[in-house]
Amino acid sequence: MNFRYKTATYVANTIFILLAACGLFMIYNFETPIVRLTIGPGYYPALLCGALIIASAVSLIKTFKSRDDRVIELPKIKNALLIIVVFTAFLAFWKVTGQFYVVSFISMGILLYFLNPQPNGVGKVVKAVAISLCIQVFVYFVFQKLMYFRF
Repeated sequence: MNFRYKTATYVANTIFILLAACGLFMIYNFETPIVRLTIGPGYYPALLCGALIIASAVSLIKTFKSRDDRVIELPKIKNALLIIVVFTAFLAFWKVTGQFYVVSFISMGILLYFLNPQPNGVGKVVKAVAISLCIQVFVYFVFQKLMYFRF
């Protein structure tokens, strides 16, 4: 699919700013830490959301000032649509079931499988499952055990 460079940049940066603003709103609703001098679970996500808003705003300004507006091609639009569908399903199933780790394991496994350019086979499935499991274990220990954050 072909898009105009400036239009695509405006749309993408606006979406990033809106997502970061939603993230900041969610972080604002986190429980405050018992000990005020400690870093709470929303500290690093808030930094990332702030950095995303700043970077997107800078990109919007640079794009606005730029005179270059060429046609760009997005060859793998199906991959972007797959990510959007899986992410939406992840949020819906997490809300319905309340099982963050199970739903994220399945969602991540689906994305790792379908976005992997290797030919289909048992190795591709094992790799997707193993990576998804490792990421779940990492998230569990960092957020639940070290930062006492409950999903």
